[in-house]
Amino acid sequence: MLDLSIFNSYLLYKINTGEKIRFTVYRLQLIREILEVYSIPKPTIDRPALTYQPTRLTAKHFPSLVPQTMHRKAPQKIDVVCAHASRRLRKRTDSRYMCKDCDVGLCVVNCFKEFHTLLHF
Repeated sequence: MLDLSIFNSYLLYKINTGEKIRFTVYRLQLIREILEVYSIPKPTIDRPALTYQPTRLTAKHFPSLVPQTMHRKAPQKIDVVCAHASRRLRKRTDSRYMCKDCDVGLCVVNCFKEFHTLLHF
């Protein structure tokens, strides 16, 4: 029933907007919008959970340098994947790169990809 409802909404969307869009693209767009509108973050006591960001795994994110401050010309952020890894040895790693959309420090080589593709890194 749910699949049929989604397909019917897809047909209505195409008729009303006149936009030519593939069903798979429409379905992913629908999922993103549902997550953005109806997802409720769990309340945190200390700091927000790093893994709960609905668009972290679906949106396009790009690495950028950590912005300079008045005190540091080459500032760094703690790499959240290296520091909070659950499947490998934890280590503290500072990185000059970050994801601006997620506002987290990440190594460019491995951690950036893992953070944006794996639910539990």
